[in-house]
Amino acid sequence: MKKECYSKRNLCPHLLSLFFLTLIFCLIGPASAQAQQGVSGTVTSAIDGTPLPGVSIIVQGTTNGVVTDFDGNYQLNNVSADATLEFSYIGFISQSIAVGGQTEINVAMEEDLEQLSEVVVVGYGEQKREAITGSVVSIKTSELVKTPTVNVSN
Repeated sequence: MKKECYSKRNLCPHLLSLFFLTLIFCLIGPASAQAQQGVSGTVTSAIDGTPLPGVSIIVQGTTNGVVTDFDGNYQLNNVSADATLEFSYIGFISQSIAVGGQTEINVAMEEDLEQLSEVVVVGYGEQKREAITGSVVSIKTSELVKTPTVNVSN
């Protein structure tokens, strides 16, 4: 006669241990697959290798991001191994780079000459060319010196 593995009051110890092992693997498995890491590096100009301060770095699809410091360095925490980083800076071509488990990503950004022609620098900031409603005049400094006014704003 076969012996029953469980009775009405208790489960077989083998089934109980199998249940707990399965539960542990179900809880630990997804946590290890979504492991978070830190990513750091330096962003430079591709032309002369100078560091670029103020470059925006964002984890694609999230609000997690940082800006490079004065030396072009950045440190980004809580990045999953399968994430993609987006690097953007005014006057440069934006880049998307897959992390792929790397902890250090150095980027050399290329200038975007077409984008630079769309920006007009004015005396109080900068505006896009299509946003300007008045006329735009360029004056050389030698012409400014010849004017008899005491104040440049006059």
